[in-house]
Amino acid sequence: MTKKTPLLRQFGFDARRRRALLELIGLDASDHARAAYIQKHVIGPHGNEIIEEFYRCLWKNPQAKKILEQGFDLTHLRASQRAHLQTLGVGFDRAAYFEGRLRVGVVHARVAVPASLYQATYSLLQRLILARVPERTAKGSKSYRALVAYLTKISALDMSLAIETYHGVHLGALQKSISALRGETLALHRRVDTDSSTGLVNHGRILKLLEQELTKTPERPVSVIIADVDRFKSINDTHGHVVGDKVLQGITGRLRSAARRGDVIGRYGGDEFLIVLKNTETKTALRVAERMRARLKDQPFDFAGHSIHVTLSAGVSTARADDNSESLIESADAALYRAKRAGRDRVLLAMAMLDGVQGEQHTTDPSLSRLLP
Repeated sequence: MTKKTPLLRQFGFDARRRRALLELIGLDASDHARAAYIQKHVIGPHGNEIIEEFYRCLWKNPQAKKILEQGFDLTHLRASQRAHLQTLGVGFDRAAYFEGRLRVGVVHARVAVPASLYQATYSLLQRLILARVPERTAKGSKSYRALVAYLTKISALDMSLAIETYHGVHLGALQKSISALRGETLALHRRVDTDSSTGLVNHGRILKLLEQELTKTPERPVSVIIADVDRFKSINDTHGHVVGDKVLQGITGRLRSAARRGDVIGRYGGDEFLIVLKNTETKTALRVAERMRARLKDQPFDFAGHSIHVTLSAGVSTARADDNSESLIESADAALYRAKRAGRDRVLLAMAMLDGVQGEQHTTDPSLSRLLP
């Protein structure tokens, strides 16, 4: 197989497979003489009338007529059909013959010839050729039967090769359509589940992910962080919503940089974020929340010549045996509310997690040293 036979390579018709197909059909070296006979005594003198009758029959068929009326150049079609007849069976065991017959299937697939019509036309062409076998070859004689058998076999070879690529093209197109549809579906899901401003998963999606995580691995700890940007409204009021959106996007980037692989950050509200931490104990959740708080406080945002300082308050909670997504979020939200009341710019743990730790403590206080290593 060479560059001149790309379909042989594509469909795996190496020498071994070609021989096996010829043996299955029953074509052998003795059929070369019959191919030459058909070319000399049938197609040579009667090729044009075979083609004309072939197209007259097609015009009588509603399906075929509809295809022919699509604007095809009938002169070109007749020329192609003539070339097809003039090569019928000539060197049927060669790679070039296989390549040519495979190419026929590609062409017919591209013009959307129905499979049933496709197979019927092969049978029609076989009958038209057989009807013009010279009268001196008496019907019923041994030589006549051999010619009939040959025409049946060469038609079977041509049809099997053309149908191989015919279905291959349709299958390839179907696979592309399926892939495109899957891609469109995934893109649609991403658009539906994604917050357009920050690129984070939106409120509905982050809640679904939390519910899935709580039911999927009940024996593994799940923690959440609810984080709220302190006095974000004043940024919008002072600098405008365009700058406010840019700050919000910058905050998203820093939250992502502080999160771990596998942590999922969602935009829970306007300037509020819900972070789901899978398989995460309370101590680790507190470290992640504190890292997020520090990333925002340590460096201001610079937009349009303005240096904008941002701080973050957060509440942390870890699911208990009787928690669902709603109760888990409520406990983290209560901790966030306490953090706001305590002066903002801090991370507080849900009361149920304190295990006896007293007072309004947050992660930067030494009294939580037993929770943070």
